[in-house]
Amino acid sequence: MLKVNFDLLIATLKEAEGGKTQNELVEKNKRKESLALLQSKNSTAEFEELSKIGELIKAKDELIVSTLGKEFNTLYNTAKDIFEKSNLQKDTCPLCDSSDLIFDGNKSLYDVIINKLKDFEEIKQLNLQIKKQWNVFSGKQRIISIGLYLENNKNINLYTEAERLISSESINKEEYNKLVSYLIETDKKVSEEQNKLFEEVENLKAKLPASISETFEKINNVKQLVFKIKQLVEVTEEGKELKKQVVKIKQWQDYLSNLTQQISSAETKLNQTICVDIESNTRNYFSKIINNNNIVPSLTRAVKSQDLDLELETFFNTDNLNATPLLSESYRNALAISIFLASLMRSKHKAKFVVFDDICSSFDAGNQLSLMNLLYNEISTAFNPDGLQIIILSHDGLLRKYFNSQSSQPESKWRSIELQGLAPHGKVLIINNENEQLKTTIINQLNFGNINIATPLMRQYLEYVSLDIIRKLRIPVPFDMALKEDTRTISECLNAIQAHIKLTKLANICILDANQTLAVQTTIIPSILGNWLSHFETNSIMSLNSSTLLGFMSQIDSFYDCFKYDKDGSKCFYKSLIQK
Repeated sequence: MLKVNFDLLIATLKEAEGGKTQNELVEKNKRKESLALLQSKNSTAEFEELSKIGELIKAKDELIVSTLGKEFNTLYNTAKDIFEKSNLQKDTCPLCDSSDLIFDGNKSLYDVIINKLKDFEEIKQLNLQIKKQWNVFSGKQRIISIGLYLENNKNINLYTEAERLISSESINKEEYNKLVSYLIETDKKVSEEQNKLFEEVENLKAKLPASISETFEKINNVKQLVFKIKQLVEVTEEGKELKKQVVKIKQWQDYLSNLTQQISSAETKLNQTICVDIESNTRNYFSKIINNNNIVPSLTRAVKSQDLDLELETFFNTDNLNATPLLSESYRNALAISIFLASLMRSKHKAKFVVFDDICSSFDAGNQLSLMNLLYNEISTAFNPDGLQIIILSHDGLLRKYFNSQSSQPESKWRSIELQGLAPHGKVLIINNENEQLKTTIINQLNFGNINIATPLMRQYLEYVSLDIIRKLRIPVPFDMALKEDTRTISECLNAIQAHIKLTKLANICILDANQTLAVQTTIIPSILGNWLSHFETNSIMSLNSSTLLGFMSQIDSFYDCFKYDKDGSKCFYKSLIQK
């Protein structure tokens, strides 16, 4: 039945029966069916929708009358801006400067303007509601279909004009009532047309034999039934397809949900395992940095979060406390560094090096040195084959001394490099504080004729040599010199060395041989103090040539060698002026 061509069947019946009456009956039935589709299924609901839109338009018209139009909206906004930007008194007119303007309800001019602007805002909201209600009006398509069926351009044009007025927010109650009245009249015309067609169809049926009219009617009824069945089949098939899609979507949702849970669970277990693995090292590192065994941290990973819960298993005489409010900034940073180092050392695919920038800027001096010792002895490759190359950037003066001291030791694996300059715009000068590197730099600069670069380094080299001799031979210095950096001048260092040599010579316990003593006391130190040092202090050394300055470098090296002795073909420092 679904494959029957009803149009062909009717045409065949017309041809078999013949006559204009049958044709007219068929046409009238078609028009009657078309009109039935144009009638409202729920005219009451449509009328209520139109009434709500009409009430909104009426409310908007009333507000427009009270606010006096868009020009006043601009005026009120301008006045509001003047009040707020110029700190004008709220009861003073911004146009004529009249003061003490009080309106009904003891309201100032500013309050009246604000209330007016609220009315304009309400108009704006009403326009939005009107557009929204019109866009969801259920009878819009039916109105257009009626106009097309009746071939009534006025009906379509009126609807189009209503669309334009509502979109432009300019429709008023009068124009809207005109539209609604015409729509009601059009519905009446459709109803009247359908009643008229019903009478004409009945009259035509009376003129035809009952078999013919009944056959046409039955064919039309079956045709409508088949049309509905086809629609039902299509909807049913669409429903089946949608159900299949829903099932597939649900399967994907279940799969992704289970996968997410598995990943989350695995990640939680992994994180908990990592926390357990690094907790011991974290405690060890933290204890070595802060040098306090009364504070023992505990690591716990939150189950449904990426956060790491920091707790203190022991805090002096109390257990299981939150770490954040109890630890100072220095201790919190020490704990964070401990966790980072423990995680880094646990990693199987760790990087070959790690760079720290001002890693201990909030630490006190003791904790700074403790951290440096930890990095040097346990984390770096100096004593740990599985460790990392450590690069530390800092502008801390204490760390500078520490690195200079460490790098000067014969067996030290630290290297200290000082960067000077004005980065990123200017040049950066690399100064290696190691003795031989500094010496090589000076000689290279002198060989190239760069006296202005070499001379500051020469003074630094002389200072380094003097302090290194004092440190390695444990030469006593004045109390002020030991405590105050500004007293550690080259002349003070040389005087301290010379005084100690004289003292040990008078006690007949000086380990220096006669040539060394003579060179230091009568040649090198007096020459440095009386000649070269005076040039440094007056800056007249800049006028000397490179050859002379190279001679001065040789004299500094000779001074250095006076405190060394031959051992198995190499030069070694004395332990002190009284002991090898």
